[in-house]
Amino acid sequence: MDWLGLIFYFVIIIPSAIIHEYAHGFVADSLGDPTARYVGRLTVDQRAHIDRWGTIFLPLFLFFISGGRFLFAYAKPVPFNPYNLRYQKWGPVFVGRAGRQLFTGGRLCRRASSFPRRRHGAVSGHHYLR
Repeated sequence: MDWLGLIFYFVIIIPSAIIHEYAHGFVADSLGDPTARYVGRLTVDQRAHIDRWGTIFLPLFLFFISGGRFLFAYAKPVPFNPYNLRYQKWGPVFVGRAGRQLFTGGRLCRRASSFPRRRHGAVSGHHYLR
């Protein structure tokens, strides 16, 4: 990984992790647990989710030590109280799957939009459509 990879990390990976954590808090809040909102984590503002050591210093340290071949990072997790959830049995499962399902849905939409389209009976790629 070169400097471009490090820029990619700070421009793409960190905001993706924050949106991922927001999805957990949003689902928990919609199921009746306001804990994330009370501690100020139900936001996409990066300052609420960035952990100085795990999001900034550890990846930079690993970038320089490994020569850019290895990065590891984490953000502050969004807290939730499973006893506040409307569905005691399946509520924690919904909250836990929320971040992953967010990006799975995005991948499915991207994949569906890249399928060849039919035009006048012939299969043509998106670059042939006008």
